[in-house]
Amino acid sequence: MNYKVLIAASLAAIISLAASANDPLPQGWLKAGEGAAAAKCQTYADSGVVKTSKRSLTLHCDKAENGFITVMQQFNAADYRGKRVRFSAQVKASAVSDWGGLWMRVDGKATAAFDNMNSRPIKGSSDWKRYDIVLDVAPDATNIAFGMLMSGSGQMWMDDLKIEAVENSVAVTDSFTQKKPNLNLN
Repeated sequence: MNYKVLIAASLAAIISLAASANDPLPQGWLKAGEGAAAAKCQTYADSGVVKTSKRSLTLHCDKAENGFITVMQQFNAADYRGKRVRFSAQVKASAVSDWGGLWMRVDGKATAAFDNMNSRPIKGSSDWKRYDIVLDVAPDATNIAFGMLMSGSGQMWMDDLKIEAVENSVAVTDSFTQKKPNLNLN
């Protein structure tokens, strides 16, 4: 009997089982955040809880920590300059104690557009649901960053992600636009 092959096959099976639930983040994705949550909470790819893909991205905090955790990606805005862009994903939540959501930011010389769903947060537990963020990309935009964030304890999963240009008839969700003062005195 070839024990080296048997041991190698056994190790491969163990690694495969261990990786099936908590895989490292896919290439291009990174963990970020603020405060203790960024250091103590987890981000990983999860093949055990999915909507349409082989793996989802998850945020997991056993206890509420100060700050927030995010899994994110960013790319050059050149292909979307002067367009309206929608970032959408399926999100599932389990016992989110504070709040979470998708987020997207368009950068230029300064942050030009931003939405983190703070005005329509995901809380508690919910099955898979599609969420959208829609932002205008300025003609001089340099970068687009996007992801999912969570504050507090609990777990969130993100799957079936899409970034696409949409018609101007699709309403923006930009936090900056929504906070402009109403100067109409009529």
